[in-house]
Amino acid sequence: MASACGLVTVRTSKARRAVLALSLAFLATASALPAATIRVSPNSQLSVQQAIAKAKDGDMIALARGVYRSKGPLTISGRESLTLVGEAGTWLVCDDAYENVIEILDSSDISIEGIGARHAQPLEEYGCEGAVISCEGTIGLAIMGCELSGCGAIGVALADCDEVEIADCWIHDNSYAAFTLTEVATISISGCTIEGNAALMYSSSIGDLSMEGNTVSDDAEDSGE
Repeated sequence: MASACGLVTVRTSKARRAVLALSLAFLATASALPAATIRVSPNSQLSVQQAIAKAKDGDMIALARGVYRSKGPLTISGRESLTLVGEAGTWLVCDDAYENVIEILDSSDISIEGIGARHAQPLEEYGCEGAVISCEGTIGLAIMGCELSGCGAIGVALADCDEVEIADCWIHDNSYAAFTLTEVATISISGCTIEGNAALMYSSSIGDLSMEGNTVSDDAEDSGE
């Protein structure tokens, strides 16, 4: 009787191990599936903000050429491994000069690529608080090949961020500064054209800052604390 019970135990254990192995194999296959691409055009019923809400972590949102206007910021909050990419000639335009055009909060591994962003009515003098791209509490941010201009008082405003890469961007004519950096652990700015801003940079409590291969003109000196 004992041996029979032992045999049952062994068989049950083997069955459980088999189920576990199948479950792990399924999870591995699911994680290996390619990320989805959600396509948006200026004439589609799906807005960019709705596409962000629809996307799963790891997905790409691809914007067709054109202008996408909004009354407030385009917000990415609490997301992971999300990419927003635009065709040449893609613009995100915010009507409210006191809001950020793109706002990223408490996220990780976010990429913004090939997009132009500005406010609808830029002001010649510093008179608004909105940044073009504002990012807080995020680890892993890539801004690649973007044009960030106008009032937008600030081209890129970062606070409490790490592992930031800004490359091959044109950042110009911002009425306060091209960059404001507060408690940024590591950031690389490379291959950018930075011109016509009221100041290059205001910074406080930053760690490793790398600037290589940039063209900077008509910007005041940076101010670090």
